[in-house]
This record gives sequence, structure tokens and C-alpha cells, in this order.
Amino acid sequence: MTRRRLRLGALGERLAAAHLESKGYRILHRNWRCREGEVDLVAERDGCLVFVEVRTRRGEAHGSPEESVTAAKAARLLAVAEAFDALSSARPHRAGLEIDEAVRIIESEAGKQFDPRFTKLLADVVQQQRQRWLTRIERARAELQRGDAVSSAGNGSGQRP
Repeated sequence: MTRRRLRLGALGERLAAAHLESKGYRILHRNWRCREGEVDLVAERDGCLVFVEVRTRRGEAHGSPEESVTAAKAARLLAVAEAFDALSSARPHRAGLEIDEAVRIIESEAGKQFDPRFTKLLADVVQQQRQRWLTRIERARAELQRGDAVSSAGNGSGQRP
């Protein structure tokens, strides 16, 4: 690929990321790679993961960006996203699985039913989100404990108000 085309692609990815961020998405990964391939952007907003394939074109002489995404690439991305949603969301006939269980099931099918690079990406993103949740919980607990200590010290009795 020529240097000029690489620069155009990088510009497109930066613009796509900036657009998503302006809409409230947080970019979790850029150009996530494994030996099987690459995903341009992985973003999250309000617990919703978005897998983005960026296609930058100078014009439509060779078709639109949407037309340049192969069916195979779209199918690999979609398969993992749909499986995760199906496993982790409640359905009329059953409750949704815990997120860890849904990820475990998807990982067990890597290389059989699902593309291994996308199952790994999903597991990594879920782990990062879990760490953020734990950090928030710990901060909230610390704030509550500080509030209890201030209340106890403030009433002079050593007991809660």
C-alpha cells in the first residue's frame, strides 16, 4: 500500500474516532490486531460496544466506503457481536446470562463458530469494563466510609447520627 493511501486511511480513522467521541463514545481500541487480522476501532457508550471498520475514500469513483466492506469481514464482526447480545440479554423464554458466562461460551467456540480474533477482542473489552466498574465501586465505598467518619466525628458521641 502506498504511503499516500496509508496516510488517507489514518486520517479517516482519526476522523471516525473524533466523530464517535463527539457523540459520547469512548474509544477502547484503535487498530486492534492479532495474527488473523485487525479491527479499526472498538468504542463503547452506555455499555454498548461498537466494532468499527473505517473505509476512507477520496470519491465514489470506485464505489462507496460501505461497498468496500466484504461480506466475509462483516460476517465475522457481526457473528461475535450478535452472539454476545443473544447470550447476555434477557429473552422471553430465558433470563440473560451473566456477562462472564456469555464471554466464556463465546471463547469456547473460538475457531469453530467464531473468529478467534474477535472473541479475544470481546474478552479483552469485557475485562477492561469490569476493571472500571470495580474501580468505581471502590471509590464509592471509600467516599461512603469518609462520610461516615465525618458524621461520627462531627456529633461528638462517636456514634452515627
